[in-house]
Amino acid sequence: MRLALILLLLSPYSSHGQVIFCTDGSAQIATGQTPAVNFVERPNGILAVPGEFTGATAFPGRMRPRVFAYNEIRTRAAPTAERAAFTSPYPWKLGISTTVFWIGEPASLRNPVDNLRSAWDRDWMLNYGGTDAPDSRRREGFRPISFVPRENPFYVALPYNDQVPGGIREEASRVIPWFDPMVAAQGRSNLKGRWLAVRKGDQTCYAQWEDVGPFQIDNWEYVFGNERPRPNRNRDAGLDVSPAVRDYLGLAGIDVTDWRFVEEGEVPDGPWKLYGREESPGLDPREQCGLVLGSKGDALTRPGTWAR
Repeated sequence: MRLALILLLLSPYSSHGQVIFCTDGSAQIATGQTPAVNFVERPNGILAVPGEFTGATAFPGRMRPRVFAYNEIRTRAAPTAERAAFTSPYPWKLGISTTVFWIGEPASLRNPVDNLRSAWDRDWMLNYGGTDAPDSRRREGFRPISFVPRENPFYVALPYNDQVPGGIREEASRVIPWFDPMVAAQGRSNLKGRWLAVRKGDQTCYAQWEDVGPFQIDNWEYVFGNERPRPNRNRDAGLDVSPAVRDYLGLAGIDVTDWRFVEEGEVPDGPWKLYGREESPGLDPREQCGLVLGSKGDALTRPGTWAR
């Protein structure tokens, strides 16, 4: 009796073919054609699924990570331009007035101290290889035309210095999340070379902290806390970026960006990794190896290899 009842229930389908249950739980009949497949929306917290490409390698045209089909289920393109959710706990600093500075910049009303040296490198311009000319007519591929930089052209300045003559600032060990007393004991900065993500709209650039400014040198409440930058004549600017960062994000001379600290392992491939100097916080740049042109060096000479 039960068998007869089951056959009776299935009889509407048996003459048409195989019953297929779709992702929403409904049934469709296979009639020799593939049934329509639903799009799958991922929860906000889920950024990767089996078979998905989550790499961040920048290709010509700046191809973004996409979610590819797996197990006959189609998915939509990833909704953001970022490689993935950051796992480090650092928050975004939102809506920060951002100005442009460069290695070799002379002193001016906007820039009270010249940039021949940095807060941590007295021979900054010499070690870099020359003036990081900001004029777009004198730049190609996010670097000056006249020379290949020996250091990363993607650099920034923030208004805090952990070092003072003869030691470190009193609060440094309390406010710097990654503070290493061994680095400080060697007379080196815990900040130099730290990686940041800088965002404008749907574009995100990565750069290293290489100098102190704009204007302030002890504004830890903003850099590591929740306060806004201290007032200044550059629209209360709280971030200086290099010409390479400016060009990658398409910034004006004074613009507005978001930024946050990132761990080195969160930094994706990009033009900021084309240089033969993998600097870490606390290392003296004069002890770093110079640029060795090889497979990466070839890319350095090809403007447009890394497009926005």
